[in-house]
Amino acid sequence: MVRKKTMTTVNTVELKTQANRLLNKVAKHQIVLITRRGHPCAALIPVSSETLADLLWEYSPEVQRRLQTAVEELQAGKTQSLKAFAKRHGLA
Repeated sequence: MVRKKTMTTVNTVELKTQANRLLNKVAKHQIVLITRRGHPCAALIPVSSETLADLLWEYSPEVQRRLQTAVEELQAGKTQSLKAFAKRHGLA
């Protein structure tokens, strides 16, 4: 089992002044939590080519819109082959 290192927490001022040092930590697979006025607002996380694809899929407004459309159509009883769906949505 791999033991994870603890997360570093910085505020926005520290982020601005220590960006290179913090990015070096992230490059070593550490997470940096960023706070604004004492409340978490963002995180710097390590990204590989595999996890980048996952992030883009998860946060892409276009992907989210297409998934929502698919869910709505499925709930309405509209079904079609995967090939037809891909063609309709410009994925084939």
